[in-house]
Order: sequence, then C-alpha cells, then structure tokens
Amino acid sequence: MKAISRILIQTIFILFSSLLLISYLSPFIPPKKLWWLSFLGLAYPILLLFTIFSLLFSIWKKWKLVYLFLLIFIIGLPFHYRFFGMNISTSEPEETSSFRLMSQNVRLFNLYDHLSESPKTIKDSIIGRFQSISPDVLCIQEYLSDHNSNPFIHKKEIEKAGNWKHSFEHIVWKHQNRDYGIATFSRYPILESGKIENPSNNKVFSIYTDLLIDTDTIRLYNVHLESIRLQKEEYQLFDHPTEISNSTKQGIKSLARKILKAYEPRVQQTRSIVKHMEQSPYPVIICGDFNDTPISYVYQQFNSFLNDAFIQSGFGIGGTYAGRVPAGRIDYIFYAAPIQSTQFNVDRVKLSDHYAIWTDLTLVTAK
Repeated sequence: MKAISRILIQTIFILFSSLLLISYLSPFIPPKKLWWLSFLGLAYPILLLFTIFSLLFSIWKKWKLVYLFLLIFIIGLPFHYRFFGMNISTSEPEETSSFRLMSQNVRLFNLYDHLSESPKTIKDSIIGRFQSISPDVLCIQEYLSDHNSNPFIHKKEIEKAGNWKHSFEHIVWKHQNRDYGIATFSRYPILESGKIENPSNNKVFSIYTDLLIDTDTIRLYNVHLESIRLQKEEYQLFDHPTEISNSTKQGIKSLARKILKAYEPRVQQTRSIVKHMEQSPYPVIICGDFNDTPISYVYQQFNSFLNDAFIQSGFGIGGTYAGRVPAGRIDYIFYAAPIQSTQFNVDRVKLSDHYAIWTDLTLVTAK
C-alpha cells in the first residue's frame, strides 16, 4: 500500500513539474498557434510553488526524483527572476541626467465608486500620492478629465499637483462632457507627441512623447494594452473559488473565452508598438498597463530588446494588480540603453485596481 501511495504522489509531482517545464515555452510561441500554452503561462506561479514543494518533499523522503525537480527549477531561473526582484542596492553612474517616472492605471479616479471610499476621497488620495512621490514624468491609463461646471477632476488639477507644465492626452471617447483616455504629464518640454494606431480596433490606447531632458531627448511610450473586460459574473468566481454550481461552470467558460479573446489583440497591439519603437531616433522607454504576465508572449516581445526596470533594480515580489483577480505583475517599465534604472518601487497603497509603479532613471552620458 505504501508503494502505491509513493508511486501516486511521485506521478502527481512529475506531472505538475512537467507542466511547469512546458510553461517556459509560452513567452516564445504566439497564443494564436498554441492557445493552451498561454494558459499554462498564467498557471506558472502555481506550478512553480508546486514544483518547489515537490523538490522539498523529495529531499525529505530522499527520493532520487529530487534531481529532476531541481533541474526543472534551475532551467526556469531566468523566468523566476521576472517575478522576484533580487536587487538590494544599485550603483550610481558618474555622469547622468536623472529623472523619476511613475505610471498607474487609475481606473477613472474611482468615478464609478468601485472602492468602498467615496470617489472624491479616492481621487484626492491619488492626487496626494502623485504629490508625495513627485515624479518628473507621470503616465496615466484610464485617464479622466471632467469639463462640467463642477468638475470631478480636470487636467489642470493634475498639472498643478505635480508642477507638470507639459502634457499630452489622447481622448478615446467622450461622455457627459467628460474625456476618457490616456495621458502623459511632464516637467520636461515635449518636443513631439502622437498616437500609435490600434490594428485590432479603432480605439487607440498607445501614445508617445519626445521629452527634452537637459540636452538629451528620449521617446516615452505610455500604453494600455487589450483588457480581458471581466464582468460581475467572472469576478464572483474569485469571491467563492470553492463553490461549484451551474453558474460557476458558465462563469469559468466565459472567463476562459474572454482570456483567449484578449490574447490576439494584445499581440497585434504589441507588434505595432514594437515596430514604431524600432524606428525611434531616440532612446526609448515604455510603461503602462500591459494586461499580461511576465511569462507571456507579449512580455517577451519587449523584454527581448529592452530592460525591465523591476528585474534591473526592484526587490521582492513585484505584483501590481490590486483587484480581485490574482493577476500578479501586469504593469511594467521597460527602457533601452543608455538609460539605466537605479530603483524600482510598487506603491502598495490601494487606490485603484492597479498599484502605481515608479522608478528613478538615469540617462548615461557618453564620455
């Protein structure tokens, strides 16, 4: 009986560890070709924890399988570092132009009362965090500017809060005299700005600004890639994860369809942005809400030629999503040489369904 139990446990351990090994391929294969591989990428954190448990259990039992689990774990080290920052301190370059960049999906400053506090309380708190962190450049996704006689929030209020004298906003839609979209605010002059057409639909959520920092120019991209667009029924799955009913089954099917449906538009948007970046005459930075994990095809497209500020200068677990879905790290700041990051922070004050992220960047001057 003990032998049967041991074989069963080992088989389960090998199965989950093998799935982890296969999930390492998800960043390199487009979801359109192997959709199920992308789902394995989403399951990566669970598979990793199960493999670590298998490794420790095998050490305790003195099973030779320990070498298999250790090998699978070691093969995935480059991917593990995408989730766990290991930087305690960083050195400062000798000759630099330094600036602080902050990015947040503010979910319309809680206009529609998504959080327990009142919309005005949340809005004022977000503005307060902007002032406290005091970034030189601020990128906002799910941006709102109210043009009514008694505005909830207006572009000028944001500009005044951080002494951002320069800005560029792209309005995706208008409703009840309010503008909704994406915006970048800067203390540095904006030499040029524009939008990147969305190949998947006519709503643009990607903009760029050329910033003059001292005597150097950098191109900053502010993006909000395709969302899964979950509704109340899907969110309820995470409120009662152990509940099994017909409505739960329908919710799971709906969730899977929406996840799958969002993959291809994100890939198309990513390719369009990367193509635009490749033509930039200046060093590039891109930040925003990417709506995808570090073990994804979308992430890999940027990570293949840019540096992830969290990997380079972050510490700890870098989860940025603060909503009910366990999405983990889906907001990023990437940059190209000669830019370097000296620190990366996740501001864990819940004022939206996304935490704000910020980093200090240095533009290394050639000697």
